[in-house]
Amino acid sequence: MNQLRRYKIAGGRIVKTGIAVFLTALICQLFNLPSVFAIITAIVTIEPTAYDSVRKGLVRLPASTIGAAIAMFFSFLLGESTLTYTLATILTIGICHRLKLDEGILVATLTAVAMIPGVQDHYLFALVSRFGTTLIGLVISTAVNFVIMPPKYYPIILKDIDIICTLIAETLQYARDGLFKRNGTQHKTRTAYRRLTQKITHTSKLSEYQREEFRYHKSKPNEMRLFHCATKQLNTLQQIVFHLGNFHYAHYIKDEFTQEERELLSKTIDSIIVILQNPKHKIPIEHYELIEQLDYNFWHWKKEHSNQESSHYHHQFNSHTVILYEILLIHDLLEELEVATIKKEKALHA
Repeated sequence: MNQLRRYKIAGGRIVKTGIAVFLTALICQLFNLPSVFAIITAIVTIEPTAYDSVRKGLVRLPASTIGAAIAMFFSFLLGESTLTYTLATILTIGICHRLKLDEGILVATLTAVAMIPGVQDHYLFALVSRFGTTLIGLVISTAVNFVIMPPKYYPIILKDIDIICTLIAETLQYARDGLFKRNGTQHKTRTAYRRLTQKITHTSKLSEYQREEFRYHKSKPNEMRLFHCATKQLNTLQQIVFHLGNFHYAHYIKDEFTQEERELLSKTIDSIIVILQNPKHKIPIEHYELIEQLDYNFWHWKKEHSNQESSHYHHQFNSHTVILYEILLIHDLLEELEVATIKKEKALHA
């Protein structure tokens, strides 16, 4: 299912790129203008969102003009030579970077290199022509991105949220096993946590894309509510992942927990895993009872050891309290996740 969704996004961008190239080439031919520069601009201007097309297009337009001007300057001085290509490339990159036009460096450099063989005598005309064709490619590509097949990322975000919950549960299970058993699960935990952070970073990027799309494309109120609920879920999961990382990297000292504390902690973590794997993330009464015991242990242990200081320095939280504290914080976030999930379910069935 995920592969089908990814294919649809890629297919949409390919189709839009093809349409933009066709229209750009057609207009350039109608006005007898060189089409290669316009087509280059049209290809690179197709972005995941309409907002990105406009924002980056406004950077690429002056950047490509700078590249064209530099190419003509060195062509006038040195003709078509290896030194011309080298100097034009270096200077184009340097000036664009200095002017903070970094997102237009690639287009500007391609423009500079592509213009050198084609410049003969009319340097000013070539520069004006380059600016005009770049503007055509930019406008056509942006218009296509606005009108044709506007992307909807929130269905993918909803699917990714379920995947992230599963990955958190898997990572937490590995971290629990590594906490007490120390039987080689540390590598599995690190691998799972890395995969989890990559997934949540990707989903957060899709969320930003969707937010930008809502600025330019009118959407139904229900879609906006659904996206808002999904964003709340995603933000909560990001915080859970942060605290899960703290839990995983806490330096646990062997036999620091009593057998009773270990059993309580293990049961609580198992309960959290079950809640994460539940699509509705409903928190049962039994889980609250475990949290109440864990909370008592946390404050009781901290009170008993608050006056004990090391010979060198004193920490407000040692590994024992950090582990309990992070689990308690994850529970608090689970409550927020449950509320956000209920709101999302209402939006789905509205």
